[in-house]
Amino acid sequence: MDQQRASQRYEETWLAFTEELKSNPTVTLRAICKKLHTNQDSMSKWASRHGYSVSRCKASLSQKTSAPSSSFVRIEPKDQPVQHKASVLAGVNITFSSGTTISIKQGDADSIIRLVNLYERKEDESCIL
Repeated sequence: MDQQRASQRYEETWLAFTEELKSNPTVTLRAICKKLHTNQDSMSKWASRHGYSVSRCKASLSQKTSAPSSSFVRIEPKDQPVQHKASVLAGVNITFSSGTTISIKQGDADSIIRLVNLYERKEDESCIL
């Protein structure tokens, strides 16, 4: 397949994915690629090269259409800027044994440790921050 036709197919596949995502937030890019007979690995590489991200797309869509009954809470940063200290960490990704992944843009080490401890606590333990 020549470069221009491939790029056009990937663009159409991405648009189909974003449209399907509006009505089905659990849809995967893999499912759309399979439906449209597009190679998923090549599609993923193309999306990455063009700055497209499935997780960012899903996140931006969920923010626009977030339902009030969501079981997830968005943690907003404080109004004050984070002071630059030795304990400030940036770009932290934590994957728990349950498979849950948390991405933290910036935070101090103590707060991140408290967040991990809060997440890992047992159901009957009290929540003290």
